Amino acid sequence: MKIFSNSLESNFAKFAALLVVDKRVYGAILSLFYLSMPNVETQHIGIILLLGCLAGFLFEIPSGYVADKIGHKNTIILSRIFMIISTLSYTLSTNIYFLFVGAIFFSLAIACMTGSSTAFIYDTLKKLNREDEYSKIIGKASSIGYIIPTIFMMSASFLAQYDFKYIFAVSLVLDILGLIIAISLVDVKHSLEYKQEVKNTKFKSVFKEFFNTGFAPYAFLGAFMGGILIGIRGYVDPFQEFAGADIALFGVFLGLSRLTSGVISYYSGIFKNTFTINSFFIFRVVLFSMLFISLGFVNSWQGVVLIMILINTINLGLHEVSKHFDLELIQTSKFKATLLSIKSQIHQVFQALCGLALGFMVAKYSYNDSFMFLGFAFKIVCMICLLYIIFKRKLIKEKKHASICRL
Repeated sequence: MKIFSNSLESNFAKFAALLVVDKRVYGAILSLFYLSMPNVETQHIGIILLLGCLAGFLFEIPSGYVADKIGHKNTIILSRIFMIISTLSYTLSTNIYFLFVGAIFFSLAIACMTGSSTAFIYDTLKKLNREDEYSKIIGKASSIGYIIPTIFMMSASFLAQYDFKYIFAVSLVLDILGLIIAISLVDVKHSLEYKQEVKNTKFKSVFKEFFNTGFAPYAFLGAFMGGILIGIRGYVDPFQEFAGADIALFGVFLGLSRLTSGVISYYSGIFKNTFTINSFFIFRVVLFSMLFISLGFVNSWQGVVLIMILINTINLGLHEVSKHFDLELIQTSKFKATLLSIKSQIHQVFQALCGLALGFMVAKYSYNDSFMFLGFAFKIVCMICLLYIIFKRKLIKEKKHASICRL
């Protein structure tokens, strides 16, 4: 089997396996687990999320820069160690301080994984002269990573009825397996010239690449959208429970979402070839805005659950397509992990602000009104950013055309 070989091609199977064990089994009940701790209330969820995001924010860019310096595989291994510490903190938790530690190390693990894993797989594909197949190959790997863990997620809510700690114990075992898989990855060999250039390049030069490649405006827009779509997660379960959904079904809801995300992700290559980068952003802005705003008019728990599943499904299912567009913008850079980490750090800021703002809105208004207001804000900000990007690209093309005419 390829997963046990030492060839570069084995990285695809190993990466798919890593995605399977990386999925958080406790994702469906984490907010409810927070609220089960002594003296933890709804507004404290925002504080926990803020601390986690702050840790990720401070470590995000350094982790990407370190990954480009010490190697992407080594940083992936470090990510797995941080994830074990996070899950262990939740497993042993008795008060809110354990939740703080769990959230912080979870964010550190994500920070190490964000740009490193993408750059590692892209370098593997580039070494094999298959970089154009990124969304096709990794989309299929991601679909496995969504579909197989579904059984664990569906059982999570049922286990929660007995003891939340059972769920974290299962996650701990999976995280240890993840560390073993990360160690078995086959490193991509680079030339001495490549290594020397990476070694001598200062961070200031890398930061300039963020703007010179044309990546910056798309990174800001993508980070804003992603920050909102992830920032709402801490309030999805409480909203569904408030609407009248049975807690025992939460794992089933998340499992269905992951299952359909896997189906969409499997066809990432087709979606990538269907859209241009601008049409891809426009499609998502219109769709997610409509879904958020519609929550303001839905009264049944079935409607709330369905919309939440659609939001999560589409966001996760198209994730690899989004990353492929990012990689095309920065394909000439030797510091892909750093550039992707800069985007991720901006993402962390918007995620923290969304989590905090939504917490205060929910405390003052209803869940329905809060999500509807969020939908309007999401649409307005995204459309302004898109208009700016389209106008600026048109201006650049006109300048290039004028320069050619002078020649």
